Amino acid sequence: MTERLIFELVVPVLMLIIGWVTNAYRTKQKKERDILDNVQQVIDIQNAHIERCDQMLQRRDQMLQDKEADYRRLEAKYEHKVKAVKEAYDCEGDTSRCPVLAYDKNNHVCDSCELKNRPCCDD
Repeated sequence: MTERLIFELVVPVLMLIIGWVTNAYRTKQKKERDILDNVQQVIDIQNAHIERCDQMLQRRDQMLQDKEADYRRLEAKYEHKVKAVKEAYDCEGDTSRCPVLAYDKNNHVCDSCELKNRPCCDD
């Protein structure tokens, strides 16, 4: 009778306790796995955002370099024109007929001064 009592009462209670413990363990593992998956998703999203920001910074750096090159080119062109105008004002010839000062686009060289055979303005 005690054997029967053991098989009918103790074994089912033990099986219930073992099932409850293993279920709790599996649930804990599943939660930890879900947390790790969520953390990995957050890391992937942050990496994608960092890559997009990096690409945007590279594009902006390239645009800035292009603008700086344009600025240097325009500044050199401006300095060239300023120098030509200063030389034209220093010319001993008739300044009213100087193509540099008159902005004469058809006649780009000054015949009466140091600017002879030299373009007065670059367009």
